[in-house]
Amino acid sequence: MRTMLDGKMKQLAKQGLGLQKRPADIISEEQERTLWRTAVLGSDTPQKLLETMIFQFDFHFAVQAGQEHRNLRFGAHSQVSLKEDSQLRQYLEYCEYVSKTNRGGIQHRNIEPKISKAYAISNKERCIVELYTKYIHAR
Repeated sequence: MRTMLDGKMKQLAKQGLGLQKRPADIISEEQERTLWRTAVLGSDTPQKLLETMIFQFDFHFAVQAGQEHRNLRFGAHSQVSLKEDSQLRQYLEYCEYVSKTNRGGIQHRNIEPKISKAYAISNKERCIVELYTKYIHAR
């Protein structure tokens, strides 16, 4: 059955059928401003803070798949840490050990983890560092 299905899929692919990938929708700056202005994003409730953190992690660190969010580690082996640079600017550092394309098995053992930084901004209500600090203290 599996071989038959594989053969049919290859035949259809040669005809150009079933190859279209649906690209992710990009959120424009205006759409993001609307999310903040209409209080869809924020930190005034636990649920809203959680959803805002998911949005921020998507935006700053490309943590997109639901499983990637569920696999985020905090505490002793946290993937996210609060740091300061040489000019005393605070930032979050995210270290991606396992992802959708890097499962961490034998094939991926020599892949360097992706490290991303997100710096604090002056708008405290939208600042990932402020929101992360509030989230960690509320956990």
